[in-house]
Amino acid sequence: MNRRFFIQSTGMLGAGLLINSSFMNRKSFPVVRVPQDQRNFTSEAVEKAIEEFNQGVKDKELSWLMN
Repeated sequence: MNRRFFIQSTGMLGAGLLINSSFMNRKSFPVVRVPQDQRNFTSEAVEKAIEEFNQGVKDKELSWLMN
């Protein structure tokens, strides 16, 4: 591996990581959960578990996946 190729590759990798992290911070997640009055099944235990999980988790994507 020559020096020029290494510098080009690591520069591109670094730029890609910076761009990716800036997009990840602005990500908003769509609401896909059916409203409670339109559901076929509801459970207070499930709702409580979801709420407790969302309060304890710091990652917004994991919180969104739980909903």
